[in-house]
Amino acid sequence: MNTKDVQETLQTDARDRLNADANSELRTGDLAISSLCQQCVSDPRQSVLNLLMITKPVLDSVNVSVSGKFDDLR
Repeated sequence: MNTKDVQETLQTDARDRLNADANSELRTGDLAISSLCQQCVSDPRQSVLNLLMITKPVLDSVNVSVSGKFDDLR
């Protein structure tokens, strides 16, 4: 194997690991949303509040400013 082959292999391995991590996080998110959807049937108001509480940190993590927007819903 030459240097270029080694570099391509390392890049492919790193990309595969990142994709696996992202897919794992998506599955975890899907499970959380699925659980919230099941709760909607029994208590829609609480489920919406729970969804907002989960969504707010995600939005904050991508630098979307939502501070104070949901305080009046509590």
